[in-house]
Amino acid sequence: MARQLTSQDVIQLPPLTAGETLTLMYALAAARGDVGAVAQQLGPLAQPLDRALGRMTTARDRLEDADRARGQTTPADPAARTAADRAVDTAWSAFEGWLGGWCRLEDHGSPSAADARRVYDRLFPDGLRFIKMEFKLEWAESRKRLGMMETEGLRPIIEQLGGRRFVDQIAVAQARYGEVLNITTAAPESAPAARVRTFMDAAHAALRDYVSKVVALRDPEVAGSDALADRLLKPLLEWDETRATPGGRPAPTPSPGGGPGPE
Repeated sequence: MARQLTSQDVIQLPPLTAGETLTLMYALAAARGDVGAVAQQLGPLAQPLDRALGRMTTARDRLEDADRARGQTTPADPAARTAADRAVDTAWSAFEGWLGGWCRLEDHGSPSAADARRVYDRLFPDGLRFIKMEFKLEWAESRKRLGMMETEGLRPIIEQLGGRRFVDQIAVAQARYGEVLNITTAAPESAPAARVRTFMDAAHAALRDYVSKVVALRDPEVAGSDALADRLLKPLLEWDETRATPGGRPAPTPSPGGGPGPE
């Protein structure tokens, strides 16, 4: 199969951070609006141009959302993390000790020591070893056990044994643990920079596509086509190290480090 030549192959972009990409895309969209009346001369060419503009706008909005989320993701506070870890450890230790006491009873009532043993064996096959794991692994193991209480029908037995307050305390500690570890309050993939990179690559692809549609407007047999293309591409043609935002629109906050990517 013959190789295809696309806008991704021929359109060169300057090095851009996530913030600079957003600034440039906003400026190009504004330039399209500024020449709307003039662009009527484009006729059927306006449709592919504006479809490309729509794709660029969608990619821009997704990148902006991802970049904003990354800015809101902060490292876990060491003191808060330690306190939350200790609370989870204490809650599970108290529950394990109480449930272990039930397992040692010799009565045959209902619920019985056998019921307690069933719960204990499912939740603590290795005792409390999981609360010694690395923070995020411990959070995951704790979450798994809380889930097992519901999915395996263990919660009703625990409540019959009188352990509801223990489980409630574990749930409260677990929720706080997820917050301070930036697991439940941030993106679950816990890789915001990589997520921004994915959306930035998509934004650059949409940007190249739009620029290629504008370049295609140049026609030596159509008067004013060069001037029109230049007006539409002015933000890109005048892009320089100052990263000034045309039209006075506040630029989105550039990525830390100022490099060519979301470092």
